[in-house]
Amino acid sequence: MKRNFGYLQEELGKELQAALEESDPITRYNECIRAAESAIRRMQKIVAAEGFETSADEMHHFKYEAPDLYGQLFYYQRLKEIEADRPFAKPKAWRSLLQRCSEETDGYFRKAESMCRYYSSRQIHLDNHLFMRRQEGYWLAEPIGVFIAPDMTGGTYVFAMIRAYERLRQWIREELDSFNGVQRIHRLRWTGKRIDLITLLSALHLAEVFNNGKVTKKEVMLWAEEELGVKLGQYDSAMNDKAAVKNPTAFLQRLLDIMVRKFDKLIG
Repeated sequence: MKRNFGYLQEELGKELQAALEESDPITRYNECIRAAESAIRRMQKIVAAEGFETSADEMHHFKYEAPDLYGQLFYYQRLKEIEADRPFAKPKAWRSLLQRCSEETDGYFRKAESMCRYYSSRQIHLDNHLFMRRQEGYWLAEPIGVFIAPDMTGGTYVFAMIRAYERLRQWIREELDSFNGVQRIHRLRWTGKRIDLITLLSALHLAEVFNNGKVTKKEVMLWAEEELGVKLGQYDSAMNDKAAVKNPTAFLQRLLDIMVRKFDKLIG
């Protein structure tokens, strides 16, 4: 049976949402770092206590689940470093800093090109080497100075960094756009009820139709916010409130009824 750390990801998502309400960026990212570190410690305790039934379970965990939590940690650690320079930078210097950070992310992807390709194309032929733990810790040859403890794998570290840099690149682009007075135009905007979109996205996530199911609900919600120009906020709380109403799946039933009528017309 594969390990399931989905609940840890859900709990971390709630804690991050609460932390991101903080107006001071340093305090905000400190709280995000604390939440990610706490989730990682809980994950490590579960792995140490329960282990894995098969090597396939172990590789799945260190390829998909662990990089998600570590990636969150690395992302907020880097954001904190960048934000620490904001109060002391004049506008021109701040823009230059963002541009250097953008070059840093692009440089990482160039240096890790082969692993990025392995990551994006979901290859598996090196999984046994990349995502199985070793009895003793070891130093990575690239990047120099990174020690991989026995409760982690080199592939986990690299995949976590790729995830962190993906998010960092998007954050930098948005900051530069804001600095330059550019506002993103959304070709499609969700104009229905917020809870209906949350319900639809939750159903699609449960159906595992995004990335073959290898994606968290938080990632699905963030994608929708970015692409549809809508703020979903506390989506878990919204779902809990929805569950208490008489017919919580009314919107999904409405969609089903619409499609049934459509198909009836096509065959009628």
